[in-house]
Formats: sequence, C-alpha cells, structure tokens
Amino acid sequence: MRPDVIAGFSDGVVRWRSPIGDHFPLLHTTDRGWHFELYESDAVHVGSVGRGPVFQDDDYVHWNLAQASTAAISASDGSARWRHDGTSFACSGKVAVVREVSGGRWETWPVRCRYRGTSRYDKGAGTSTYADLDVVVEGFEVASGRTTWSVPLGAAVAFMHEAAAATVVSDSEVLVQAETGPVAVSLADGATRRPGAGEAFWCATRVVEFEYRETLRLASGSVNTWRGGTLFDPCTANGEPTSAVPATVASYHGVTVGERTVVSTGRGLVAYDRRG
Repeated sequence: MRPDVIAGFSDGVVRWRSPIGDHFPLLHTTDRGWHFELYESDAVHVGSVGRGPVFQDDDYVHWNLAQASTAAISASDGSARWRHDGTSFACSGKVAVVREVSGGRWETWPVRCRYRGTSRYDKGAGTSTYADLDVVVEGFEVASGRTTWSVPLGAAVAFMHEAAAATVVSDSEVLVQAETGPVAVSLADGATRRPGAGEAFWCATRVVEFEYRETLRLASGSVNTWRGGTLFDPCTANGEPTSAVPATVASYHGVTVGERTVVSTGRGLVAYDRRG
C-alpha cells in the first residue's frame, strides 16, 4: 500500500514530497478531505486533513472529536514546523474567512477550533448526536502555532451541524452559534459581543444554478446546468429571515465596482459605499 503523500511545487515543478505521517497522527488521510492555506509571509502551509472514525457498524459511525489535528508545513522543503492536536484548521471550514494582506494578496484568517467529546452519526437518519461536547474557537500565530486568543463556545451543538458555517459579519468579524446563543467574534483579537436587538446579518441561503444554452460534455456525461454564485439574504442572529438590511458586508461577499460593493439577494441588489 502506497503512503499518503503531499507535495509542494512551483513553476510546474515538484520541489518536495512529504508523507502525511510526518505531519499528522495515525489514521489521518487526505482520502477523507483536506483544507490547507499557504501563508506566504511565513512560508508555511497550515491545514488539517480528514481522519478515520474510532468505530463504525451498519448503523452508526463514532468519532473522537479530540483526534482532529492542525499542522504547519514548510513551503520551501516540506518539513514539519508545528502541530496542534485536538484542533481543526478553520474549524473544519466553518470559519474560513479571508483577509487582505500586503501586496494585495488574500489569505484565510489564522483560526482553528479545539474540540472535545464524541459524535455518533446515525446512517439511517442522517443526523449526529454528541456526548461531552466542548468547542473553543481560537486564533493562532502562523509561524509558531502559539494560541493568541480563545473564545469558549461550550456544548455548541448548533455550531457542529454540517451546514452551520459561521455567518460573516465583516472582513474581520463572524457570528457563531455558541451553547448560550449567537455571539459575534473578532478574528483579529477574539473580542466578543452579543448581537444587538434587531441587528441583521447576511446569511448564505442557497447556491444559484443556471443553464447554458449549449450542452456541456463532461467525462461523467452531458449537462446543461451549472453552479453559479451564492445568494445572500438578510437574517437575524438566529438565522431567521428579516426585512432589515445589514449595516455591513464583507468586501468579498459581493461584487466591488469602484467604491461600491453590490450584494445579490433573493429580493434584488443592495449596494454599500466603501468610503463609509
């Protein structure tokens, strides 16, 4: 059996190869998915890969949430820089928010989730239940992996749902569902606040599909439909629809033309003036 290997390349040439086992614990494999980000200023790739369950049968799959792991890998030679077990980079994709950095580049905020407890997935019902669940969102220093701030969410079952990605409030703030209810978290320093009464947010409600006039011929068959962009609609802190218009929008959630960012909603277009 060939080992699971990752590689780095530039200018179309593979520069290094490194076994997954050099960076992640046993049973971690890209066969179960992966999420990596290149932080160019620190010359490291940071990310997590999927892992196997601790037990499964015909009806259930059991996972130890503390077996998640985040690792940093040198972008120059593939060597291990650091590893934090019990955490998942970008909170398993739930807090994957980008920021603009020097040189006009964009990168994901360095955020991970620290998990404890177990989950049991019911294959028949398609649902998960949790025991001893505890979730902490934390920021980290890219170069060293050192935790810079942390926000405890407790037994945040709503946060764990597969489709429960954090609601992006602005370029540096997200809304997450903690055990005690919704809380807005600054990704810069971990500062938190409770949403204001009547405060509205942009919730990703659905992905728009469109049809080509011509048929697309793919290896898997011929299709006319294709995935478009994500449609956003105003929502409350609990995710319920609202007629209120959010006060802010992340710059990358819409289309920026000149000094204005335009957001597509189910009811039409909303424009924001970037000059304030």
